[in-house]
Amino acid sequence: MEDNLINFAFLHKGNVMATFDFKVLLLWLDNAAQIMQWITVVLVLAHVSMRIKWLKKAIRGSQTHWRYALITSIFFGLLAILGNHSRMIWEMNADGHLEIKQFLSSMKWIEGRASVSLREVMVLVAGLSAGPWVGLGSGLIAGYERFFVGDMMASSSAITTPLLGVLAGLVIRYYPHCALNYWGVLVVALSATWIKLMIVYHLTAIESAHSLVWATVIPASMVSAIGCLLFMSVIKDLERDRQEQLLQNAELRALKAQIEPHFLNNTLNDLHTFIRTDPDKARDYVVLLADFCNDTRQFSEYNTVSLYQELTQLQRYLDFQSLRLGDKLQVTFDIPEGLFSTQVLPGCLLTFAENALKHGFRKRSPPYKLEIRAQEQGQNLILSVSDNGQGISPEQKSILGNEPIPSMNKGGGVALYQLAQCLNLILGKDARITFERGSNGGTVAKLIQPKRSGL
Repeated sequence: MEDNLINFAFLHKGNVMATFDFKVLLLWLDNAAQIMQWITVVLVLAHVSMRIKWLKKAIRGSQTHWRYALITSIFFGLLAILGNHSRMIWEMNADGHLEIKQFLSSMKWIEGRASVSLREVMVLVAGLSAGPWVGLGSGLIAGYERFFVGDMMASSSAITTPLLGVLAGLVIRYYPHCALNYWGVLVVALSATWIKLMIVYHLTAIESAHSLVWATVIPASMVSAIGCLLFMSVIKDLERDRQEQLLQNAELRALKAQIEPHFLNNTLNDLHTFIRTDPDKARDYVVLLADFCNDTRQFSEYNTVSLYQELTQLQRYLDFQSLRLGDKLQVTFDIPEGLFSTQVLPGCLLTFAENALKHGFRKRSPPYKLEIRAQEQGQNLILSVSDNGQGISPEQKSILGNEPIPSMNKGGGVALYQLAQCLNLILGKDARITFERGSNGGTVAKLIQPKRSGL
């Protein structure tokens, strides 16, 4: 195709130079859509891969542990090889015309051809995100593969690829702010591209290779700039997600640190009463408390537990209360076995039961009845604890779980409020707790959440 041919004027005496024709840029821009397809495919692959837990851990630890550095080098090296075979082929024909060939992915180059690919982009990203050793490792992997497939620039490209990875890694080590802003990444990408082209130009003695170098200055610079900016944007998004997760975990730990003393304070008050009135029962209470605290410590590492585990822990708590209340406490369960594996928040049912016993039965004569139920409703799980206590006022109903209630006695609804906060953090805004008046005049506390298994 005649329109795809670009003329270069060569100085055959002295240093070989080529006058740049802006038709090269126009021709390259005609093929920009194909270039963006490469970048998008590799970008999506990298984004999905870097969300794998062990790979994220390896990338974060690559500057301190050699095993992680090796894993990260191999990962970016493989991406660079993939980018190496997603390329635009430039060919100098016998008449001295430069022609853009079709986008090729064959293993072998042909003499007189050069390419613009994503190889250097991936190596630069490796260095900028994980340091010089990873930049070197991924560069060696991609550089060796580039040398193996061959062409007139194979040797010089194989040398420059690991060199660029090391240089990018040194930049992030000594000037870390450069990788944290887009202007810094842009400068590194463009500088690395020009360094690479100049090295290839001086290491390659073939005249046609020099003209190919000049022809690919702008397209190579644009590919490096766009590719590095997009990939670093992905890495920054992943880091932002990690920071948000750390913040969420910190908030959860803070909430749990408030919930557990709240429960322990109530339990120790009961124990204090037993010590004065019934020392034998107090000893049994201490044994049960030790078992309960041991299981609670194990659950503290998890954001969710199975419904079966939560019911087991709830039963231990009710055993405490049975020591105190005896036959006055009557508890019934209605839990389908098919829901036992469903994931719930640790202590959710326990918080409801404790709230009913501490606040719902105040000014109420025995028996104290609790009914614990679980049921499916579409894609949701509904847990409920019903009591035959004094119920709640309309004012309390509107704010219970949304904020502490000053009018309540010790605790002031704090545990329910903190449970609601944990619920939103872990299971999202679709999860909620509600309160309504029961048919027997008591209160029905409900927890509604998406049904999830094996979190």
